[in-house]
Amino acid sequence: MRPSLRVVTRIPLRELWDERGTLQAVRGERIGPSEITEMARRGPFQLVIAAIPAPLQWVPIQERFVVWKKVKTHVLPRAATRVRLEDYDGEYFYIASLWTTADSTPIVLLEMHH
Repeated sequence: MRPSLRVVTRIPLRELWDERGTLQAVRGERIGPSEITEMARRGPFQLVIAAIPAPLQWVPIQERFVVWKKVKTHVLPRAATRVRLEDYDGEYFYIASLWTTADSTPIVLLEMHH
């Protein structure tokens, strides 16, 4: 299958991919809105959204702030252990994790739960 046609079939993801194929990326710690906001102050990061059944959405770097402002109220705090869908508008939320690659741009993955 061509990587550009690949869709998310399960969450949590074990790997990341783009239109060229699987990335050499390592999943790190779970993060929340405050950690992502702090990352945004320090420098660029890549924002990726995963939802079943859809391709990974790679948000262009220059659009990350616009998208972040739209989704941040749906991102679970880092320490959250219990969640109720009805506590979120639209009854969906994201769990965020930090991924690293050989290049220096951190990747923030938002995995949608609904």
